[in-house]
Order: sequence, then C-alpha cells, then structure tokens
Amino acid sequence: MTHLAAANSSDTGPNILKILLENGANQNTADENQETPVHYAAKNSTKNKSSSAPSILKILLENGGNFNVFNRSKESPFDLAVMNTSNSSPRLLEIFLEKGFSPNVANSEGVTSVYLAAANGSESGLRLLTRL
Repeated sequence: MTHLAAANSSDTGPNILKILLENGANQNTADENQETPVHYAAKNSTKNKSSSAPSILKILLENGGNFNVFNRSKESPFDLAVMNTSNSSPRLLEIFLEKGFSPNVANSEGVTSVYLAAANGSESGLRLLTRL
C-alpha cells in the first residue's frame, strides 16, 4: 500500500502517505521487482511537473526510506530519478543530494549518475550533477 501512496502524484498523495506511515506502514518494503516506495516516488511521480513527488520523496526519506537499495534491474531510486528528470525539474535529485546521496558512486552495473543523465537526455539533471 505504501508503494501506491508513493506513486500518487495528486495533491492528496503526501497526506495519504503520512497517514499510512503514522499507522505503521513500512517505507522500505520491496515489491516483486525489489522496488521500494522510494523507487516509486523517484520514477512514477516525475512524469508530471505539477506532481507532489518532491513532498512524497521528502516524507519517505525523513521517515527512514532507504535510497541505497537496488531493484531487480540494478537501479537505485536515484538512478530512476536521474532517468526521469528530463520530464521534470531536478528537484528530486536535489532532495537526494541534500539527504546525503553521493552521485559520484557508480551503481551496481558500474554506471554513474552523470552517464545516466547524459544517456537519458536529462539536460537539467546533467547540469546539476556536473556542478557538484
């Protein structure tokens, strides 16, 4: 259920997620693809510039959501945010960086965030990552 709330880009998404977490929902439960709610927030909500993805991501991370975890495709939530930044502002990337994610570390496939941003045509993501 936390996964669905994390993917909810409506205005009510953050409140729904808060209610679930306050009532014991686990922010780190993995689904059948080994994706956590943080993965969902990073990929599914970035498709809409007016989405509540930044708020949802902050709530998850402030409540112990793990961003150093990989799905079956060996992608971290940060990888997914980088790949989807071409459709939104780099705000999600900024949130990960504020919470201590290191973009200079290669993922489990040996790929860096800068490479992912360039390969996915994420100009705003590439500009942010190359300023670091």
